[in-house]
Amino acid sequence: MSEEIQHKTPKSQSRISEKTRYESIFLRNQGLSHCQIANELNIAYSIVARILKRFSETGDIKDRRRSGRPAVTTQRDERLLIRLMKHDRKLSSNALCHKLNNTSGIKVSSRTVRRILHRNNYMWRSACMKPRLSKKQQKARVA
Repeated sequence: MSEEIQHKTPKSQSRISEKTRYESIFLRNQGLSHCQIANELNIAYSIVARILKRFSETGDIKDRRRSGRPAVTTQRDERLLIRLMKHDRKLSSNALCHKLNNTSGIKVSSRTVRRILHRNNYMWRSACMKPRLSKKQQKARVA
């Protein structure tokens, strides 16, 4: 009877903890194969291979520095922006950008404001068109 080895894949591209990385190196030093380590730690084979390869090349398990332009705003700035938006929901992204600049002193574009709001699940919506009330309806409402 042959034992099937299943490669488990992560549900999302979440960051692997340092504890798991050290465990994979420890298990490799104990003589386990990549597949056995992946099954033991319940992570994908490719992740184990990448961790062990990086450790053999650099001697370190920490993440490499991220490429790309660094963010202008911090989490605190984003929370402030959302608070400003909730205070007056009818403000445009341009007005929010000026308000954020006056409040916190950071200079961001209106596109950055929209991007932050989208990331926090705030989308632009147009108001529904509602028919105006007639004089009769207005009188009935007051009564």
